[in-house]
Amino acid sequence: MRVHAEQVSVEIDGAHIVEFATLTASSGSLVGIIGPNGSGKTSLLKTLYRAVRPSSGSVWMGDADLWRLSARESALRASVVLQDDSSEFAFTVRETVETGRVPHKRLFERTGESDNEAVEQALQTAGVIGLANRLLGTLSGGERQRVFIARALAQCAPVMILDEPTNHLDIAAQIDLMELLSSLPLTVITALHDLNLAAAYCDQLYVMAAGRVIAHGPTADVLTPTTIEQVYGVAAHCGINPLTGRTAITFSPRLPHPLSNKNHTEKAQP
Repeated sequence: MRVHAEQVSVEIDGAHIVEFATLTASSGSLVGIIGPNGSGKTSLLKTLYRAVRPSSGSVWMGDADLWRLSARESALRASVVLQDDSSEFAFTVRETVETGRVPHKRLFERTGESDNEAVEQALQTAGVIGLANRLLGTLSGGERQRVFIARALAQCAPVMILDEPTNHLDIAAQIDLMELLSSLPLTVITALHDLNLAAAYCDQLYVMAAGRVIAHGPTADVLTPTTIEQVYGVAAHCGINPLTGRTAITFSPRLPHPLSNKNHTEKAQP
């Protein structure tokens, strides 16, 4: 399902958090939103799953205006994976994944065969079927993230939205998670901090700074040294990863101006 946000702005208590952001995710694509802390990534994501109503602009899921849908209708179109929530640790993995079926059920409706099939398939796809009877709180961070993705998969929505799903995971868990997301036959939109993960797995990138989208397009076109220095304030070299054939980035602190070196040297002389 195609997702399109057109000229979306978010204003909270008089502060402009997002300004005139436009984003398009084609059906079946993996789209990343990158940018420094406070750039508006999470707020833009929230407008895509009805957590924050835009102060202006529109969001479309397929052929429907998202904000004209009911909460249930929206949940049938898009699932959400937020950052790790410790409040759910008392549930088993299976119980957690089963909550993904809530949008498909009426009040007090009992679990049916189709629900059980969807849960089993989600557990299998996310690679956590062997953990089904474990308490969520006993799992590693990477395992928990896979459980939350399984819950989203059990929702059977054609769009999945994730807010920085690789945070606090080790390198192997980050790669495993991105491999899983890239393999899903869904439209996936995710905020990411790690530019090399974004380069390796995303089809399209949107770069945000100070609440605005300042660059977007195919990964190799967007992740340039100029854009990275402009947004993050660091020098970067963009090459090709010989293992993947995709863009790979190395960083260094921005070099000080030559005059500042001279002044420092002169002051240091006796």
